[in-house]
Amino acid sequence: MLAVTHLGQMVLVDSHDGVAAGAAIGLLPKISADYNGAGLGDCAKNGPACPVSGPPAVDTEAERAYVIVGGGTGPGAAPSKVMAVAYDKNGGTRHDLRYAWERTDIADGAVGSPALSDDRSTLYVNLRSGELAALDAETGKTKWTYDLGYETAVPPSVSPDGIIIPAAPGLQRASFVALRDEGDKATEVFKRTDVAMISPVTQIRGGIGYAVVRSWARVQSQLLEFRTDTGTTLRTFALPDSVESSSGVSIGPDGELVTVGQDGTVFAFTSGRRIGDSVAKE
Repeated sequence: MLAVTHLGQMVLVDSHDGVAAGAAIGLLPKISADYNGAGLGDCAKNGPACPVSGPPAVDTEAERAYVIVGGGTGPGAAPSKVMAVAYDKNGGTRHDLRYAWERTDIADGAVGSPALSDDRSTLYVNLRSGELAALDAETGKTKWTYDLGYETAVPPSVSPDGIIIPAAPGLQRASFVALRDEGDKATEVFKRTDVAMISPVTQIRGGIGYAVVRSWARVQSQLLEFRTDTGTTLRTFALPDSVESSSGVSIGPDGELVTVGQDGTVFAFTSGRRIGDSVAKE
């Protein structure tokens, strides 16, 4: 099990007995681990006291983890960087955590959590500048950037078909957009301006996506089922208008849809659609 603390300590532990499988490393060595609870209050808002505010993206085949470090705002914020850490065995039985590459030269810095493409060759990173960046997972080199027009710390939803749906921060006009990675650029698949996305998107095989949205005209909250190639609405499931944000949509094997509002209320629906494999956000 790979563990990363909000202060940047990374360690591998055996999931059966909790014993460390190798030496821990510090992603920000100058930060002391003596006060492990310090800065937790900053994590929800990506503040300077919480240098690692989101989980890493992990490639289990390549045995490599990708994490965004620093990037908080305000006095005392650590410089933002995107890091790749290898955790493969190095000649023995113990796993060594080793820095594979890092990017400290990204203008305005990165934020939140990254996401990997289905083939694990591309790392998608949200930037403070309001852009989505695609980095080469092997080297960290920038492949392309796309201007979203807003900042978000939540990683995008990425399907095996190459559809990328960024997570909007909520109530942003024209922010419900889907992209396709063309290798050296991103092209727009669809854009909807009639609803505001207030949750991350969950995609399933077959070109179907789910998100919690609010209508601009009626300020009505709904769980939306849509086609990921056109954005066309397939079905809607009514939610109370009091739901102003959601952490996302979980999908059961028989099509059960579950979402949680900002006040902790859980809403579940029976969609009647057999799902099989889902493609949730990392």
